[in-house]
Amino acid sequence: MAIHKVIREDKVAVLYSPEYGSGWYTKHKIEELLYDSKVIAMVENKTDYKEIVSYCIEKYGKLNAYGGAFDLQIAWLPIGTEFTIEETDGFETIKMKDEINILST
Repeated sequence: MAIHKVIREDKVAVLYSPEYGSGWYTKHKIEELLYDSKVIAMVENKTDYKEIVSYCIEKYGKLNAYGGAFDLQIAWLPIGTEFTIEETDGFETIKMKDEINILST
């Protein structure tokens, strides 16, 4: 299934949860939810997080994994950017591929 992304000015909207608590993507691991256009619109419109959770349960199922909805933010990344989302104590950060230090033996 193709993932439909919100694109503006050659940048893609990516959802993440940067505050303490439960991570967003790092908790549910549903790639489509990184880019969900309805959730992005809700965040932009400052919709109450409970409505975001209700929508996610309806569309993606009850995963007990939407705790990060209360502080969702949108990062605008250039099209084609390779990245990962890391989590520490619920704080999610977006790391670009060139920022990741890979070690080898």
